[in-house]
Amino acid sequence: MSAGNYAYINAKVGALRSKMLTQADYRSLIEVSTAHDMFSLLKNTAYGKEIAKIKDYNLLEVERVLNSFLMDEHERIIYGMIGNPGQLLAHLYSKYDASLLKEALTLKAAGFDIEELSKLMPTKKISRALLDRIGEAKDIREAVEVLKDTEYYKGLNNALQAYNETGLIYTLTLAIDRHMYQRLWVILKKLTGRDRISAKELIGTEIDIINIISALRLRNYEGDIKELLIPVRFRANDEVLYSLSRVKSLSQLSSEVPKFAYWKVIEGAIKNRDAIASSLPLQKTGGENVESLLPVEYELERLLVDKNRKMFYGDRFHIGVPLAHIYLKGIEIRNIVSAFKLKEAKVENVKIEKFLILPP
Repeated sequence: MSAGNYAYINAKVGALRSKMLTQADYRSLIEVSTAHDMFSLLKNTAYGKEIAKIKDYNLLEVERVLNSFLMDEHERIIYGMIGNPGQLLAHLYSKYDASLLKEALTLKAAGFDIEELSKLMPTKKISRALLDRIGEAKDIREAVEVLKDTEYYKGLNNALQAYNETGLIYTLTLAIDRHMYQRLWVILKKLTGRDRISAKELIGTEIDIINIISALRLRNYEGDIKELLIPVRFRANDEVLYSLSRVKSLSQLSSEVPKFAYWKVIEGAIKNRDAIASSLPLQKTGGENVESLLPVEYELERLLVDKNRKMFYGDRFHIGVPLAHIYLKGIEIRNIVSAFKLKEAKVENVKIEKFLILPP
């Protein structure tokens, strides 16, 4: 798209930019005594009109309203976009379908029944009826069969063997990401000029981070890790990802994994793992050393947030600006929901603030 074509979308995003929560806004929310107080204070922000739709505080309703707001805002940004940039943003909208399916399968694998899945908010493509059928399935294999008429079925069916071998639902949720990002990358490669450069920087980094964390999570998988990862390589190549999947412990990374683009971030997270972990409201979960990976995930996500912020507040007239806005808005809403959950759990304010990825 030309600079002239981006004038409309930049004006729209520029208006939305002023409505992003500031660090001071977050601190005001965090410092109140209860989740109910936080709910009342949120009415005075850009989300006030949406929050006013909820009569009495209910975390589930807050989450539903905010996620619906995010999807509506994404649709408003898509409107007016043309050509391949428009197609990219339109396909990115499928992230909400993918996230919903991942959550539904994760709940199913954890043994939750249809009542728990009924709390999930359907999307345009993932209906309430489909979610109910997943809830009614007798096991994960049957839940995957429920999705036979969806675009995700082939990838999920192919990943069932890995799930059966490892027992990790992550192998299936990763298959959903694999399908979504693979298609997104095909569209991205049709972009030209600054559109392609900016989109590749943001989406390529996001894919790299998913692949890095996936390789570490699947360290016990004996099959070919490449068959499970997103088949896109930006700055993390096959050698690096294979090495990550074969280390027995994070302490071996420095000697077993070649240095690569994200090495300093990962190395810093590992060196400061105990300090980072102690500052976050983490809980022992058992199994695949999940707790030890959280500081690495957290620091890599901070890197991605920083890249999006630089893109969002930098030069205009390319697709990186609306892409960054959508991503940052998603982070903002996740921050708000996380703050509510931690406040309900009576986590101390200082730990809530450290857990969130706040603007500078």
